[in-house]
Amino acid sequence: MNRRGYMLVEVVAVIGPSAVVMGVALAVIHSTFDVERSVRGQLAARQAVDRLAESFRRDVHAAEHATIATDPRQCILGSAGGPTVVYRVERGQVVRETSGEEGSSSSQHASRTDFPLPRRSTVAFGRFEEAGRTLVGLTIVPEPGSDAPPRQVPQQVRIDALLDRHSIVAGADLPPGKPSGDMP
Repeated sequence: MNRRGYMLVEVVAVIGPSAVVMGVALAVIHSTFDVERSVRGQLAARQAVDRLAESFRRDVHAAEHATIATDPRQCILGSAGGPTVVYRVERGQVVRETSGEEGSSSSQHASRTDFPLPRRSTVAFGRFEEAGRTLVGLTIVPEPGSDAPPRQVPQQVRIDALLDRHSIVAGADLPPGKPSGDMP
């Protein structure tokens, strides 16, 4: 018998398993993209917190005074003759705004930087006296009762900085023989 084509059963026997293999492959590809998106989001949140920590510490070290608003979601840093820096929490991000130096046009020197927060987290600022020195802190806390999987809930982060560090380093607070660059 000379056949010129395939029987319907043969075609179905090939297409059925091929469809199953393609379905499994698509599910694996989809889950791979989900994991990649999640990791990228966590990395971006971590980098934003790192940038916030660096900026906050630099500003607190340079400031001579710090004011924490009645609502602990705002912190105002300033120094005589220098710019005023305001940190505040608004809509899932920490906003850093600087105003110009006293005696100059503040519109020329004003700037704004946004630091996105990890999802489902809150921020509070604090001011603490320790051994005659003032620490200004920023705490990022996961919201209680979050229904997210444990890997996606952010951990608590606390950023502390010594207020007016530059004048302390330049002052007589250093132990004898210790260079000012070694001060922690």
